[in-house]
Amino acid sequence: MRMVLRLQFRILIGVFLLSIVLVNGCGDGGLFDPDLPYPGDIAPIEGLTALQFPTSNSVAWTYQEVDTEAIHTLTVEGLRYERGRTLRQLTNSNLETPTDFYAANAWYLRIDGYFFRRFGFPISATYFEKSTDAYVEVAFDAFLPGFDPPTFHQQHFPARRLWVFPLTPESSWTVFETIVPPIVTATRTVVADKQTVRTPQATYTDAYLVEESFEVEGETVENPVARYWVAPDVGVVKYEYKVLDGGHQTFELLRFVN
Repeated sequence: MRMVLRLQFRILIGVFLLSIVLVNGCGDGGLFDPDLPYPGDIAPIEGLTALQFPTSNSVAWTYQEVDTEAIHTLTVEGLRYERGRTLRQLTNSNLETPTDFYAANAWYLRIDGYFFRRFGFPISATYFEKSTDAYVEVAFDAFLPGFDPPTFHQQHFPARRLWVFPLTPESSWTVFETIVPPIVTATRTVVADKQTVRTPQATYTDAYLVEESFEVEGETVENPVARYWVAPDVGVVKYEYKVLDGGHQTFELLRFVN
């Protein structure tokens, strides 16, 4: 008899709670917090998001330099734990080929806070973290021939915000600005979207064109110093940058492994 009464009591409580949900939950707010939008009312994110910029382990981009046909592959491989941060490693397969404007023009290695501008040491790996907001390069390995060990690991100070998300035609951000002379400021700006880019790997019709500007001690270097074409779900499919002798190098995506 007691078990029957308990069961009836639980059923009454359940009906009472359900009636509260139906009375207060339905209507304008439904079963959702009335202060939050319905899922169907949330507008899709415009631009290229962090999820559309691959960085998972084993992702690899193989590029070919247009003039020399030199090939290098950038591969995301492994993790590095550094000062409480978990970083991903991006390895360069060809130490003879600088991977970007900074490596080609010796804007990486610093001694006592000053850029070591005499030589453009090859960068064998970079270390980054990526959030929904940005891809941030935190550290790097410079390859120093003749030294033992030949790899010199160094953190950036400040870290470099190479990409921000979502990429839109209005996006513009500071990649880094040093606090030790010479004061160097690097800026990237999305100047166009829906760009058509043809590479040996594929033809892309939805690429974002990003231009990079550079200032040293407040004086603008001949800009843009670099251009990047970024395609959703692939990353950088083509890029070019200026080098010290006044020329420039162009790289096109030859192969992409995801």
